[in-house]
Amino acid sequence: MDLFKQWVSLLREIGFSVLCDIAIVTLIIYVFLAALKRTRRSGLIFAGIVIVAAVYLAALKFNLLLTVALLHGFFTVILVALVVIFREDHQRTNFRAGQVAHCAGEDLNLLRGQS
Repeated sequence: MDLFKQWVSLLREIGFSVLCDIAIVTLIIYVFLAALKRTRRSGLIFAGIVIVAAVYLAALKFNLLLTVALLHGFFTVILVALVVIFREDHQRTNFRAGQVAHCAGEDLNLLRGQS
């Protein structure tokens, strides 16, 4: 019974807000690792970023300090991570844009009578 009283005392000292904060951070880490293991599809990544942004705004509103600090760091790193994740898509888009520009230039030269 003494151990139970210690746990109740600890929970009262920590508070509901901190417990929610720890649970949210744990859930975010789990979902991130599970999503990373499953796929790299852009739609899921975008949806994940939107969800994380919503959680961040809720954490700001409810003053969940650990969650805010964690997500603040997440948004600092996410810009670089997105460039790395979508590097192949960026290269493919730039290659296609170069092909279109090259073809358009050849068509323009044919219209002018140049070879």
